[in-house]
Amino acid sequence: MSIITVPTSKHSNLLRLLTSHAFLRRLSTERPEPQPPPQQKTRNHNSIITEALQLLQTPENEWDTTQLNQLLFPDSPPPSSSPRLFYQITRRLPSSSQALKFLNYLRNNSPSSPDTQTLLSYTFQAIFELSFCEPDSNANLSRHYKTSKELNIPLTVNAASVLLRAYGRSELVDESLILFNELDPSVKNTYLRNVWLSVLLRHGRAEDALKVIDEMFESNEESNCRPNDATGDILFSFLLKRERDEEFLSEDEIVNLVLKFGEHGVLISSFWMGRLITRLCWNRKTNRAWDLFNEMIKLGAVFGICYLQFIIDRISKRGQF
Repeated sequence: MSIITVPTSKHSNLLRLLTSHAFLRRLSTERPEPQPPPQQKTRNHNSIITEALQLLQTPENEWDTTQLNQLLFPDSPPPSSSPRLFYQITRRLPSSSQALKFLNYLRNNSPSSPDTQTLLSYTFQAIFELSFCEPDSNANLSRHYKTSKELNIPLTVNAASVLLRAYGRSELVDESLILFNELDPSVKNTYLRNVWLSVLLRHGRAEDALKVIDEMFESNEESNCRPNDATGDILFSFLLKRERDEEFLSEDEIVNLVLKFGEHGVLISSFWMGRLITRLCWNRKTNRAWDLFNEMIKLGAVFGICYLQFIIDRISKRGQF
C-alpha cells in the first residue's frame, strides 16, 4: 500500500495556516447549519372535537366564541385543523338545526383562507347527513339545499348523493333531476352518477338512465366520470332480473350494451353474463350467445367452464354444433 507524503515545506505552511489567528477566528464566526425548530406539541384530534362539542352544548347566545376561536382557529393550526375536523364536529351535533347554527358561527368567525369554502362545504355535508335521519327529512333537506345555494356554498359529492338518495326514497324523481342538472360538473363523478343511475332505474326512468350511461361513455379520461364495475352491476341487475314483467330493452340491445361496456374496459360479471346467456339460449338464440361469449373472451373476460358447457349443450341439442 502506497503512502502519500507531504513535503516538509508544504507541511509547515499548512501548520501555520491552521494555527493562524485569522483562520481560527473565521472558523469560530461561521454560522452553524440552521437547526429545525422544535416541533410544537399538537393537540389530539379527538380532544379538539370533544372540547368543541362541550362548548357548543350551551345555547347559541351563550357560546364562548373567544374560546371557540382559540380552539378551532389557532395562530399555528395543528395538522388536524382541516375541513374534515369541522365535518366531524358538525356530524356529532344533536340536530341539523344546531348544526346550521354552527355553520353560521363558522361563516362569521373563520379566517379568510383558500380552505374556507371547503370547510363550509364539509360542514354542509354533515348537515345534510343529519337531516337525512330526522323526521320530515325531505322538507329539511330541501330547505338546507336552498340555503347552500343562497350562500353560494358548493356541495360535496357525498352531500349531493345524500340529496339524491333522499329524493329517490320519497319518489321525488323530478326534483332529483332538477338537482342533478344544477350540480357543478366537478361533483358529477362516477360515484355520484352511479347513485343517480340507481335512483332513475328504481323508479322506472330507464330512458333517463340510458342517457346517463351514454354521457359516461362519451366522457374523456380526465372527467372522472367513466363507467366502472358498479355502473355495470346497477344497469344489468335492472335489465336481467327474472321477476321483471316488462322488458325495456330487447335481448340484442342488451348484448350490444354488454359489448359497449367491454369496449370501455368494464366487463360484465360472471353472474349477469350467465343470466344473459341463459336467456338467449332459452329463446333459441344460441348463435347469439356463442358470439357474445367469444366477443367477451376477446375483450379479456374470464368465465367459468360451466357457461361454455351450457352453450355447447344447448347448441348440440338443436343440432347446430
